Amino acid sequence: MFLKSIRHRIIFLYLTILFLTFTIFGTILYNTVKKKSYNDINDLLLSKAEGIIDSIEASWEAEKKSLLSLYPVEKNISRLNNINFEKIVRRWLQEKMNDPLLLSIDLNIYNPEGKIIGSTGKLKIKPNIPFNLFSSAENNTPYFADFSIDDGSGELLRVRTLTLAFFEQNRASYVVQVIFPLTQIISFLNHLRLMFLIFLPSVLVFSFIASIILSRVTLNPINEIMNTIHKITAENLKLRIKIPDTKDEVKKLADTFNEMLDRLENAFLTQRVFIEDLTHELKTPLAIMKGEIEVTLKKIRSAEDYESILRSSLEEVNKLIRMCEDMLLLARFEARAVELEKKPVELVDLFQRIIGDMDILAAQKEINLFLEAHEKVTVTGDEIKLRQVFINLLDNALKFTPPGGQVSVRLVRDKSWARIAVADTGIGITPQDLPHVFDRFYHSRQAATEEAGFGLGLAIAKAIVEAHQGKIEVRSELRQGSTFTVFLPL
Repeated sequence: MFLKSIRHRIIFLYLTILFLTFTIFGTILYNTVKKKSYNDINDLLLSKAEGIIDSIEASWEAEKKSLLSLYPVEKNISRLNNINFEKIVRRWLQEKMNDPLLLSIDLNIYNPEGKIIGSTGKLKIKPNIPFNLFSSAENNTPYFADFSIDDGSGELLRVRTLTLAFFEQNRASYVVQVIFPLTQIISFLNHLRLMFLIFLPSVLVFSFIASIILSRVTLNPINEIMNTIHKITAENLKLRIKIPDTKDEVKKLADTFNEMLDRLENAFLTQRVFIEDLTHELKTPLAIMKGEIEVTLKKIRSAEDYESILRSSLEEVNKLIRMCEDMLLLARFEARAVELEKKPVELVDLFQRIIGDMDILAAQKEINLFLEAHEKVTVTGDEIKLRQVFINLLDNALKFTPPGGQVSVRLVRDKSWARIAVADTGIGITPQDLPHVFDRFYHSRQAATEEAGFGLGLAIAKAIVEAHQGKIEVRSELRQGSTFTVFLPL
């Protein structure tokens, strides 16, 4: 339930990412510091162990020179199980007890059997020398180990040891064990871990509070958009969302909603106009039928009168049927539910047949109807639907052209288009009516005074042309004539 809100999801995801980031960062930092600290201790212990061995060897060499000057003995005196060497080690430890080399560490020196031959005695630790350390010179590697020992007060002390052997004739002659207390390092690491444990919850709490404030500030415009949307009804479609003075996604969202509201308002307006126009168009034939029937019922009439009235009613019914069929066809085109039976259509042949069928109507009005085409042009389309388009255009041209005028069809190839211009010398269309000629049920001021249909023909023609991925345009001058131009892709 909590995560159903976008705000809550954003806060939860933000805190989760922040928690994981700090946890990973803290873990990596802690392990890096720990590893670095222990590596530094290892380097320190190794440096001290090597320094101790070098210092013991220097004392041993000085003692050998002293013995050689007093007694004629062999130069290669072995350190193995040599009492004098052990005495030298103990004397060296006494002399170096306060030397900086032994500060902060404890030191044990063992013979090959693991017996302590010298120790600083600062810490009590049992020998922990690997068994194979004395086996051969090949194992002359530093050996690090950690222990917990009694510091003398009953508390356990964590220490790190380095055991390093000095080899003579492939045998370990003595072993140096350097011991370093880890108290400070462990204390530092504990403090570092504690700091992270305190810092992380504090950051999460602060971030939680900050994220609530920021989310409210960020999502407040969306809340305003929602409040405005709730106020919008079918009777209040002119209300618009206030556009924030930003360039972010919220502004884009507000712009999108306003564009959608514009489309909805236009759709509602179009629907209202459509219903009004449809009501008006239906009212006229229905009123005619109603009047004729009422007049017929007022008295008994002859068979010829009844037949005349029935024929008139049938004519009005046929008009209503044609209008319903045109509306259904237009609705199917707008819903893209019409499947076109496309095939190659030769336009010159098509227009010759259409003009041949309409010559009688043109002759009755003494209108010159002709085709102008200099080459054959073939398009891919539904021949029946295209025929309907051009019959509609020519029928309108003949209908609104006075006797003695002319109607022409000009067919040319225009790059990737077939351009068909149907021009007349009729009454023309006013500039105010021109943008609306393709609206359904629309009648221009001039057409309303003439013999006109339902106002669906041009809307259907446009729908058919656009279904063929084409376009239709119109140019007109009042009392000069009109030109309807159809573009069909080749």
